[in-house]
Amino acid sequence: MKQLIIFFMSLVGICAASSCSSDISEDNKYGSIAGSVSDATTGEPVPTVNVKLTPGGNSTVTGTDGSFTFPNLEPGEYTLDFSKEGYKTNSAKVNVRVGSPTSAHLLIERIPSIVTADRETLDFGDNQSHNTLSFNIVNSSYEKLSWEIEEHCEWITEINPSSGTLDYGKTAGIVVVIDRELLNPGENKTVIVIKSSNGSSQMNVVAIGSDKSLPKLNTLAVTDIKSSSAILNGEIINNGNPEYTERGFVYSKSSMPTIENTIKKIICTLDGESKYSYELNGLDLKETYYVRAYAVNKDGTSYSSNEMKFTTVEILPVVKTVEIYNPEIGEGTATFRGEIVSIGDPAYTERGFVYSEMPNPTIYDEHVVANGSGVASTFSKSVSDLPKNGYYVRAYATSPGGTSYGEELNVSPLWIEIPSAGIAVQKEDLGKGNWYTADAMCKNSTLGGYTDWRLPTKEELMVLYTNRDKIGGFNTSQYYSAYWSSSTNNNYSNYYYFIYFYDGELSNTSSGASFNIRAVRTLTK
Repeated sequence: MKQLIIFFMSLVGICAASSCSSDISEDNKYGSIAGSVSDATTGEPVPTVNVKLTPGGNSTVTGTDGSFTFPNLEPGEYTLDFSKEGYKTNSAKVNVRVGSPTSAHLLIERIPSIVTADRETLDFGDNQSHNTLSFNIVNSSYEKLSWEIEEHCEWITEINPSSGTLDYGKTAGIVVVIDRELLNPGENKTVIVIKSSNGSSQMNVVAIGSDKSLPKLNTLAVTDIKSSSAILNGEIINNGNPEYTERGFVYSKSSMPTIENTIKKIICTLDGESKYSYELNGLDLKETYYVRAYAVNKDGTSYSSNEMKFTTVEILPVVKTVEIYNPEIGEGTATFRGEIVSIGDPAYTERGFVYSEMPNPTIYDEHVVANGSGVASTFSKSVSDLPKNGYYVRAYATSPGGTSYGEELNVSPLWIEIPSAGIAVQKEDLGKGNWYTADAMCKNSTLGGYTDWRLPTKEELMVLYTNRDKIGGFNTSQYYSAYWSSSTNNNYSNYYYFIYFYDGELSNTSSGASFNIRAVRTLTK
């Protein structure tokens, strides 16, 4: 009996052992996946990522550490699809084997934070009365975004709003307005760009222009504006279809003139050039006008979308003080000479000379009137009773708009000005000496408070010789009449030019010779 029990227990043990072996063999038929999901940029674990397994359709969500598992999988190839809002969807293939878990370390890329449009194209079509459309912008990202819309298209005239902020998950409506007159015939395409905090998106805009169109124009800046005239300027941008047969300008004292309310319709010639001009006369002084270019074809009249505003102005005459001729300080006499360079607009009505012992004389000082008005010409006036201590003179011309003056000339007992040569010359010699002495004495002269006195060039010295009687004080004795110039003879070292004032002969000699010295200075323009 005891032997039977032992045998039975042995059988039970054998059966139990056989049963255990069968269970272990069954478990070894399966494998598993143990993985994790990390941010592709930062490498940080990403929680709550949806992970779907194919085949089988099992799914799970990553934990706070980014990990996930799929246990009890039959061996073979599987596809892992993973997704999360704010990230790009992605997938990966893994091979599962019996035994130890298959590792799957996956990366997921965050979607850039941008605002997008709810459509790819905004199509205005060919309805010529259809000028306004709208679309929505969408913030599908994970944060609040700033945005702005950018376009570079002449026929898009308005985008409203064009910038702002948009919360996560929200949309905003955008209105786009176009000007069909600026469309070319046929299909017109452009792109608007939606810029946001971390990137940009874009949308196409399409519109069909009519094969028939009015001309398109631009009014250019008004030029040469005077008291009663101005030059109007326009430009044809598009000839229209059919081509224009008339072009010109309309103008008014109120904004945006048309043919119906223009003061006068200005018709310009058709010369084949896109730009054209017209000199408009008969305007009122100090009046403001508005001007627009226009053109006409058989379908109608078109105007420039812009206008030019201008105001007529007075143009003062331009006058020049030419010369003080033959001034006699002791006798108080001289002849003043001037020139009207430009008559002004309106033209000047009076001309003459003003003079005073103080600089910058005006018509409120002593003045004399010279005959003539309204023409560009030279004029002169002989004057007596002039100040005997020296004086300043300016030519003047007066028009209805005011008075303008020429350059100031000065007569002094100590020097005389020669405007034609651009110099003033002292009326007395500084002495005699060699060239270096002459150069130093002129540069050290401070006559009249001026510190720019100098030796004359040989050309200036010839002017002094020619005007020797008017200037006075020169030594014209045959043997002692030579005067130094600052001009050197480049062919000989230390040789300088001089002039004999008894006969005007120009010559040169070494710097050691002893000649007369007369200083000059350049007149300030």
